[in-house]
Amino acid sequence: MNTTKAHLVDSIHQNTGLPTLEIYETVTQLFQALADSLKDGRKIEIRGFGAFIPVTRAAKSGARNPRTGELCGTLPAHRTAKFRLSLGLRAELNKKAEVQKMAEQATDEIIQAIGRRQGEA
Repeated sequence: MNTTKAHLVDSIHQNTGLPTLEIYETVTQLFQALADSLKDGRKIEIRGFGAFIPVTRAAKSGARNPRTGELCGTLPAHRTAKFRLSLGLRAELNKKAEVQKMAEQATDEIIQAIGRRQGEA
């Protein structure tokens, strides 16, 4: 499931008890401020979360039609943004992945042990 603006507003409302409309307006203004900064070419750094970095992609030639393989022309240069996770958040995400991997390995070992016991019986 994706997290939407409505989910964020609801989560903040549940954690703080602030009025939903007030939270919605604040979140909307926050996103607008972030978008304005990116449009102006400024990097946005949020400590403990990550950074949005504006980048300009160079024009590319050689775009192909996936059905025919025929060259379609060039893709123009364009501006976009990339996101880089903070080291702390990346570590937290990887911890969860490690715990999940360990749980899967333990489950596999249990299943194998049960299979061996059933084979002995």
